[in-house]
Amino acid sequence: MTSIRPVRYEDLPGMTFAGLRRQYTAQTNHLIPQLWGEFLPTVDAVPGRADAFMYGLIAGGDESGNLDYMVGVRVEDLDTVPRSYDRMILQPQHYAVFEVPPGPQALPKTWIAIFQDWLPNSGRENAGAAEFERYSADFDPESGTGSIEIWMAIKKR
Repeated sequence: MTSIRPVRYEDLPGMTFAGLRRQYTAQTNHLIPQLWGEFLPTVDAVPGRADAFMYGLIAGGDESGNLDYMVGVRVEDLDTVPRSYDRMILQPQHYAVFEVPPGPQALPKTWIAIFQDWLPNSGRENAGAAEFERYSADFDPESGTGSIEIWMAIKKR
């Protein structure tokens, strides 16, 4: 029996993002909060912001823990985004959406539960597309207040 369940399933259109992107390994992914620290002072300067959320986008992950991580915001048009920002385009996708409970270790524990518990027991299949964390407008990375959702790309039934 699975202890974690999606709160909903959603189909999203293609989306574009601007922010800062770095490559991490299992040994360096603890440095991801530093990337957030670099981006947060510039978040309000990103032109053409499409919503009030912030995103942690994960692409190219493998079983060894290597991944590309981008912290950013969704934008309407990449043409207005300065070249100093990295860019990511997500294709239309079907997602299982999970709420992350409050607490300092809740995010990594939720990711682990999704991959080790929910996915193998769900009858669903990972779509092999980028996944993301969506942070509410009131999210405060220092205190951990606000809400976080994990959006896992899955194949549609």
